[in-house]
Amino acid sequence: MKIHLVRSEEVATSHFGAIADVILKFRGPVEFVVREEDVTENGIADVVDIDLKTLSWDTLFGFCEDYRTKRHIPKDELVCLMTDHSNERNWFSSWDPSGKLNFFIQTSAWENFVEADPVYPVIYELATLPFFTLTCENLSDVLSKTHSSPKGCPFDMCQNKYDALLRLRTGDICLEHRDLFEIKDVPPAITKQIYKILDHVRNQILFRGRSRIIKELSPLIISYKTLRFPGFLDSSVILNPKQMTVFRFFLANVEGVPFRHMTRPRHIQKLTELYRNYSDSDESTVINRVNRIINLREGHQIENHNVELSQIINKINNKISDCVPTGLLEHYQITGDIGEPRLIKLDRNLITML
Repeated sequence: MKIHLVRSEEVATSHFGAIADVILKFRGPVEFVVREEDVTENGIADVVDIDLKTLSWDTLFGFCEDYRTKRHIPKDELVCLMTDHSNERNWFSSWDPSGKLNFFIQTSAWENFVEADPVYPVIYELATLPFFTLTCENLSDVLSKTHSSPKGCPFDMCQNKYDALLRLRTGDICLEHRDLFEIKDVPPAITKQIYKILDHVRNQILFRGRSRIIKELSPLIISYKTLRFPGFLDSSVILNPKQMTVFRFFLANVEGVPFRHMTRPRHIQKLTELYRNYSDSDESTVINRVNRIINLREGHQIENHNVELSQIINKINNKISDCVPTGLLEHYQITGDIGEPRLIKLDRNLITML
C-alpha cells in the first residue's frame, strides 16, 4: 500500500518536513511517499504568506485528483493532501465521498484542541488511513461504524474536537473494531506498523504533558544541519544553512551578542567561517549572504534592529518549539529583548558536536 503525501502551498516546509521525518522512520508494507521538494527549503521562504480560507470538499478532493492525474498515480494508491485551510464541514480529515482513494488532513489549528506538538495529531490522522480503507468500502461505510461517544479509537467521530486528545493519549483501537480487523482479514504486518506509529504518537503526547512538571533538560546533539534532543524522545529538527550558521554563532557566544554588535570584525569572521561549513556557494556569495544576515551594506550597518536576522531567529525558535516542551524552551531558543544581547541559555556541558 502506498500513501502519497502532498503539501499544499500554504503549509510550511519545516512543518511538513517534520511530519515526513517522523512517518518515514516507520517502514513496513505501508509506504509513505514524499516529494523531495516538499521537505527541502532550497532558499525559499519557509512560510508562504497566503490568506487561509474555508475550502469546499470539492476543491480539496479536486486538488488530490489533479495531483493523481499529473503524477500518474494508480487508482489503488492513496493521495493525501496536507493543508492549513479549514474545510466546509470543519473536520480534521476526510475520505473523498466519491470513493476514490483521496484524502485531506488539516495541519493547522490543532493547538486549539490538544496539548501536543502539532505534528503528532496530523501523524495520527495519517497513520490511521489504512485502517479505514482496509475495513470500510467508502466514507459512508466509515460513518456507519463511528462512535458518537469517544472511546479513544480511530473511529471516534469527535464532534467535539477536544475529544481528539483521548485518541492521541490512548493510541489504541476499541474491541469492536479489533474484531472488525479480523473479519476483514487486515494484514498483521500493516496493523503492526500502524500500531508502532500510534505508540510513538502516544508516547510523545504523554511525555510532553509530563515534562512540563518534571522540567528535566535534554542534551543537545548537533550533527551537520540537525539538532537532536534525545531526552525528549529523540526529537530532532533540520536547519537550513543560514539558520544553522546563526544558531551556532550564538552557541559560540555564551554571554550573547546584541544586534548592534553583529558587525564587529570578529563576529563577521565567525559567521563567515560557519556559513562556509553549511553552504556550497563561492566565497563572494558567502560574504554577500553573511552581510545580508547582519544588515551590512557598503561597510555600514543600516539599522540596529535587523529584520532578516530577526526572521531567521524566529524560524529557528519555531522549529525548536516543535520538539521542546513549552516550559523548557528558554534554554534552547535564541532569546533576548531588543537592544539586549541575544543568547542561548543552555548549559554548554549538555551540548555534543558530531
